[in-house]
Amino acid sequence: MKKMDISGPCGFWGASPTRFLVMGILLLAAHVGAQRALNVIAAYTAPALQFWLVLAAALVFCLLMLAIYLGLVRLMERRGAVELSLRPGARLVIAGLAFGFAMFCAVYAVFWAQGVVRWQGVNSAVDVGRVLALDAFSFLFAMQLTV
Repeated sequence: MKKMDISGPCGFWGASPTRFLVMGILLLAAHVGAQRALNVIAAYTAPALQFWLVLAAALVFCLLMLAIYLGLVRLMERRGAVELSLRPGARLVIAGLAFGFAMFCAVYAVFWAQGVVRWQGVNSAVDVGRVLALDAFSFLFAMQLTV
């Protein structure tokens, strides 16, 4: 009699579209909650402390979203999130950051050449927090597409 390998996802979570949908909805809910929390923190914080407090909160929310992703992978797929490991990941993060920055600059340059946007400097710390939380969500969502 052969032994069955039950280490991977099975049952209701075995279908990839189901996992993708549930994980996407939960991560989106976490992202929306983080954005709302950042807006509340920005609204009720003294202007002198606003930048640093919102930046710290955004970093905490990014780590929280990563923890949610790790928990969902462990629960639904019954595996560790090896795609977040540091050994191959550190090199790929640096390359991804450089490539992402270059793509952002290229798109911005096209918009600037067309007169659609103009540079006016950094608006506020709330924008930084929103971008960091959105980056974390986008990273996790894109990772779910590739796995």
